[in-house]
Amino acid sequence: MQLNFFLVSQDDKPFPGYDFMSNSFSPSKVYRHGYGFLLEIDGKAPLVHAAQKSAAFYSAKFPKEKPLLVEGVRTNSFFDIVDLDAPVNDYFSEGDTVVVSVDRRPNYKSPVPAIMKFLVRLSVFHVIHVAVVSVVVIFAVRNRNVLWNVVKSIYNL
Repeated sequence: MQLNFFLVSQDDKPFPGYDFMSNSFSPSKVYRHGYGFLLEIDGKAPLVHAAQKSAAFYSAKFPKEKPLLVEGVRTNSFFDIVDLDAPVNDYFSEGDTVVVSVDRRPNYKSPVPAIMKFLVRLSVFHVIHVAVVSVVVIFAVRNRNVLWNVVKSIYNL
């Protein structure tokens, strides 16, 4: 059976409601971003396999990018289908639109935690450095005569 697949990011929240101009569900107008295509799927195959096949179809067009990770499958109701092991025929018929939510950057590690760790360590080092320098300066100012006598005795001034 041929189904229209529409891949959307897991973070892309749909606009509320349907497309009021055409009085129908139109994923390309409801979701802000996405990629749609027509794909031939076996109706008895589990939904998860159909979704993975659609993600692989998209990923094959962009071999330099990391493969997409399927997060969920939605129907026209905007709610994720819970039973992804159910056959495609249970939820969709010929020509329906299958909305597949995907993670566009699987295994992405943000640099922010490492940067924050570095900044915290830098600030702790800075506080300790300022404290030590302050103590040294205070000691030197209060005991300048003693320090001057030590310097005179060392260099025989």
